[in-house]
Amino acid sequence: MRQIALIWNAAGHRPTRLQRRRYRRPVVSEYHERLGIGDFNGDGIKDILWQNTTSGNVSIWLMNGANAPTTVGLGVVPTATYAVLGIGDFNGDGTSDILWQNTTNSNVSVWLMNTSAGLASVSGLGVCRAISCCEP
Repeated sequence: MRQIALIWNAAGHRPTRLQRRRYRRPVVSEYHERLGIGDFNGDGIKDILWQNTTSGNVSIWLMNGANAPTTVGLGVVPTATYAVLGIGDFNGDGTSDILWQNTTNSNVSVWLMNTSAGLASVSGLGVCRAISCCEP
């Protein structure tokens, strides 16, 4: 089966024939799940966080207007054990960060991203049994 990803611009205009050809790669397989949207490299353009549900590989598509996205791999996160709780700029550096929760033991951690959309650090935040409060 041939897969084509079409990306619509912010104004909602239909992509031109040339733009449709550009987005034939990379494509998202049936084994990928979109985990969220955020500006992971601080360029003011929203990027897409993906996870391969078979392998657990997590990656970001860095969006760049009419150009094809650049893919940045972040590593493997077990899909059966971890879930994204949220995406936001948790340390105020201008890049979106990723808040994860271990669904088995309720431990919460944050992946602080840097301007190259790379993983700058991982911080454990403790156990969170309710979304509104976390214990150290």
